Amino acid sequence: MEKTSSPPSTHLWIQKSALASLTSEPCPSTIKDLSLAHLICVDDGTYETPAFQSVISSLHDLSFSTVSNIKPGCLATFLDWYNEFWGSTVSERFLVPAQSSLTSLSLGGDEYIEDIGAFDIDACYFPQLTSLKLRRIVFSMSHAVDDFVIKHGATLRRLELKDNGIKTTNDYYWSNVWERFQTELTVLEKLVVHRTDYVGVRCCQPYIRLDGSWIFKIYDEGREQKEDADALEKLQATVELRKPLTVSTVSS
Repeated sequence: MEKTSSPPSTHLWIQKSALASLTSEPCPSTIKDLSLAHLICVDDGTYETPAFQSVISSLHDLSFSTVSNIKPGCLATFLDWYNEFWGSTVSERFLVPAQSSLTSLSLGGDEYIEDIGAFDIDACYFPQLTSLKLRRIVFSMSHAVDDFVIKHGATLRRLELKDNGIKTTNDYYWSNVWERFQTELTVLEKLVVHRTDYVGVRCCQPYIRLDGSWIFKIYDEGREQKEDADALEKLQATVELRKPLTVSTVSS
């Protein structure tokens, strides 16, 4: 990373102080839940330290989100850091070390995350994972996010998808994803899908395509919108049937 004459932002100073406090914990392996929100995508060496890795490798619950732009006019610079951070640091310093112990994972950012560099979410497996939240992760044929979700089908009980996009092909739509989830996620009891675009009385997830930059593509009519919405409704209905019954007792 090139040095600049500008001093670090207040946001970055706070982040560095918080991480320093975390890594100075006398018994880092006793920390079981960690939430890091609005991370600036700068790897200053903290994440590879033994203390930080000790924290990550013993976690039960990990939640982190990143930001790409912290000052007006700096988006391009921070996008380079953003891509590098997700392409290497996230996989090597967060996901891989946490695989054996993690039961809950939440990850995402303010920019859409596709197959960036070495970031291959499907290369990870968390044998005890029961809860998963993904935000602004792009589903595509090459970026096997649905494969990653499905490989946790034996344990996953809660799934939340927020503002995710999909890079469609002629044979890959949201309906394909929802149908696979309905077949493979056999113990799922809670499904939350945040849908941000509305067409008439139906709401559907945005489609994303690459035309020089990321854009949203909504199909006003046709099989895509209707079949996607129908497949999601069927999946949600199946999940609702699996919810554990609440047993109430009446004292005499």
